Amino acid sequence: WGALPGDHWTVFRANSSTYEPVAWALRQNEYGTSEERVPLATVIQDHGRLDGVHRVLFGSGLQFWLHRLLFLDALSYLSHGQLSLNLERWILVDIDDIFVGERGTRLHEEDVAALLASQTALQRLVPGFKFNLGYSAKYYHHGTVLENLGDDALLRNREHFTWFCHMWNHQQPHLYNNVSQLEAEMMLNKQFALEHGIPTNSSYSVSPHHSGVYPVH
Repeated sequence: WGALPGDHWTVFRANSSTYEPVAWALRQNEYGTSEERVPLATVIQDHGRLDGVHRVLFGSGLQFWLHRLLFLDALSYLSHGQLSLNLERWILVDIDDIFVGERGTRLHEEDVAALLASQTALQRLVPGFKFNLGYSAKYYHHGTVLENLGDDALLRNREHFTWFCHMWNHQQPHLYNNVSQLEAEMMLNKQFALEHGIPTNSSYSVSPHHSGVYPVH
C-alpha cells in the first residue's frame, strides 16, 4: 500500500475482449462518499484478436518493482520462452574472522552446533548449501578454554563447511610493504589449512576489512 513511484500513470479501460487486465491499482483519493472503489487496470495484455499481434501494455515505467517482474514475465511469454531469464540463482554466505575475535566474544561449542543446525535448515531450501568460513590462523586457540574448544569444534566439522583465506594475521593486504611479505603470510594460512585438513582449492579469498576480494567482482 502507498503511493506508486513516478509522476505519470496511465490506466486502461478495455473496449474489446482482446484486452485483459494484468495489474490493478486504486486511486488514493477523489472517490465520492458513495462511489465504489473500483480497481483501475495499470497493465493489460492484448491477446491480438484484432490485428494478430500479442502485446503487454504498461501504464507506467519500470521504477515500480512489480512492473520489472511483469516486464520480464511478458518478455518470456510473448517470445515463447526465447527471451526468458534463467531462474537459477546462486547464494554465498561468507562468515569472516573465524578464530579472530577477542576473548569473551568467540564461538563456543554450542555456537558451532547452532551454526550447523542453521546450515541444515537452509539446506532444506537450498540443497548443497554450506556456510563459507574465512579464517585467520594466527589467532587459533587465542581464546578462553571454552572458546578454544569452539575452535576445535569448527575443525572437527570442517568438512561441513567451505573455507577461504582471510589472511593469517587479519592484516589488510594493501598495508604490506611488499608482495613477498604478503605471500609469506598467505603461505602461513595455507600451511595451517594443510595441517588441519582444511581444503585450499576454493580459488576465492576476501581480505580483512574487505579491502580486496579475489577473484575481482
